[in-house]
Amino acid sequence: MQTYEMTCKQFKIIDAALFPGMNYLQRLKSGMERAKFPVNDETYLLFSKAYEAALALKKHTEAESRIQRVGRSPRKEE
Repeated sequence: MQTYEMTCKQFKIIDAALFPGMNYLQRLKSGMERAKFPVNDETYLLFSKAYEAALALKKHTEAESRIQRVGRSPRKEE
């Protein structure tokens, strides 16, 4: 399967499933900032990278759930 074969509904399901994990990562990152972890701390950097990656994926799934591809078969709406 490729991205263009996925339905809008599938992207919406993925998008909704990402929220709890993203929320948890954001709370951990914020807690570390409040606890004054150094910005170059390895654990802090890993949490930051994980949150940024999850945020990028969420933005992608949000956009994909709304797109009808130009020049490709239209997405199936289930």
